[in-house]
This record gives sequence, structure tokens and C-alpha cells, in this order.
Amino acid sequence: MKTLTIFLALLLMNLTGCAGYQTFNHIARSNDTVTAAAGRMQTFTRENLRVTITDADGTETVYAPGNTNIRAVINLYPDPLSNIISARETRVSDPAVWVSNADLINVSYTDGDNDWWQTSVFINLPDNMAIDHADIIMESIDPSTAEVLETATAIVQIVSGVGAPHPFSAKWPWGASFNLTSSDLKALERSSHYQIDFSGSEIPTALSLEITHTAGAAFVVNPSSEKKNIHWTDDGTTAKVLIMPTKPTGFSSLHDLKLYVTGLGVEDVAVSNLQAFDQNGNEIFTVSANTPIRR
Repeated sequence: MKTLTIFLALLLMNLTGCAGYQTFNHIARSNDTVTAAAGRMQTFTRENLRVTITDADGTETVYAPGNTNIRAVINLYPDPLSNIISARETRVSDPAVWVSNADLINVSYTDGDNDWWQTSVFINLPDNMAIDHADIIMESIDPSTAEVLETATAIVQIVSGVGAPHPFSAKWPWGASFNLTSSDLKALERSSHYQIDFSGSEIPTALSLEITHTAGAAFVVNPSSEKKNIHWTDDGTTAKVLIMPTKPTGFSSLHDLKLYVTGLGVEDVAVSNLQAFDQNGNEIFTVSANTPIRR
């Protein structure tokens, strides 16, 4: 499985989900919280994630989807001002390898999609683990079919002693500290949403479309603001959307047009009244919207 790891220190490291990779804190004790870099996972959520931890003695601990020991599933994004994003957009960098790395990610790991992220899973380790390495398997499970959708693995080195789950503490502006609740961490996770992609034989310069949905608080999200501007309004059941490129050179791929639609109560998302235009403002008829994918 193709995955991608993006480190905040401008260090890129390409991973595959077929073998085990070290957790962020690669040395831990029983009961400690570890963070596993799962890669660019499309389907991982706390509600559908099964985690299996096997220690050096072969003792297996399984956390079913929704288990409170799966603390959070959060996507991390590169800084939009990071050197690698600048290199990707300008095609110039020093060292030149930053452009090469960006191309490697787009070609080998995201199929040309510039919406990069790293899914990170925060996990409490079980009690009484054997000293030595332990394997962690993370699997998203389809609730209706029990099918495994995506898989990622990690390895953690277990040392002696007994740890404790991380409190994820924060501070109020006046200095007093408090621990984040499960609900606080959930607020950082990806919301349930619809993904809208486009296909066709031409890359348009602009798109106009309507997105219908059940009554709710709709929010149209642009995952690639360095590629496109989105102007949208919503009357409660229909969002009218206009997509324009940010650069005079226009779009380089239909991936650049991808949208997300989310919001409380928003269901049954569908696309209608799609119009595509070329650089001269002429309507073209070779572009279509794919059926929105619920994630």
C-alpha cells in the first residue's frame, strides 16, 4: 500500500504500508501512548479503526473500532510555506532535490493529487508487555461488510517499567493547564464528508456547478488553495460553486479541481448543472463530475 510521511522539520521520508515502521516515540513502556505514522490513509477514523498489538512473547491485544485506547486519528499537513511546497509550485529550489522529492510524491504516492497529508494514530499500549519489539497493525474496517479497507503497520521498542497514557495537556491564556478530553481530540479529526472529483479528456480553465444536499450546515472545502480559488454560496439545500485557477497558467491536472463537502446534517450530496470553460471562456463538454464519495 502506498503511503507518505511528512515530517515537520522539512524532512521527507517515503514509506510503504507493507512493512513495519517505528512509531514517533519509538521506545516506550507498557501503558505509554505512542504515535504511529500510518501514511496517507483515506478511510482511517476512530470509529472504523481496528488496532492489533503483538508483543515479543506473541501476546496479542486487539482494540476494536471505537476503543478508547485509540486516542485520536489526526491528519498532519505540510506547512504551505515549507520549502517542498514552494519547490513544487515554482519548480525551482536550492537544493534541486526538493523539486525531485515533490515530483516523487505526486507521481509515486498520490497519483498527481497535490492534497498531501500524513495520517497519525495515537494509541495507548496495553499492560504487561514483554520487553523487546512489538508490532502494531492498524486496519480500517467497513462496518457493513467487515472488509479491511486500508492497512498500515508500525513497530515500537518496549522497555522495562510501567508508563501511563499521555494526558495531552494544554494551557489557558492565563497559564492554568488542563487535559484534553476525548471530545477535544475528536475536534481535530477529519469530519465525515463527501469528496467530489472530476474526470474528462480536457482540463478546463474554470468550472461552475451546483451541489445539492439534505438540509444542514454545509461547508465547501478547498483542499488545494495554492491551485484554485473557490467562490460558493449555500441556501440550505443547494450550494452554487465557481472554481477558478490561482495562476495564469491554469490547472495542470483534473486532481486540482477536487472538492470536499461537509457539515452537520449534510447528506445525499449530488452534483448538478456542471459547466466547464476553456481559457477563452468557451464552454467545453468533455468534463464531468464523478459521483461524490462519502468518507
